Amino acid sequence: VEFVIPGHGKVCSKVELQKWLDYLEKAVILIRKMNTQGFSEKDIIKKLNELEYYPPKNEQHKELSLKRWYQVITGRS
Repeated sequence: VEFVIPGHGKVCSKVELQKWLDYLEKAVILIRKMNTQGFSEKDIIKKLNELEYYPPKNEQHKELSLKRWYQVITGRS
């Protein structure tokens, strides 16, 4: 496999997919850890914003994505 066709977004390479998965893994770990420690959604999103977003040219979707991931991971939708 040389390329991946995502459910949305552009066709990407395995390297690009791995970068996105690495970013997602960091975000999930951080959300779970901070949620367990009792941090608020606002504080968790603020900390998540410090992570380098991937893909970097898609920064406009960052806040919305992070809030949705928080809701899904914590069960607060």
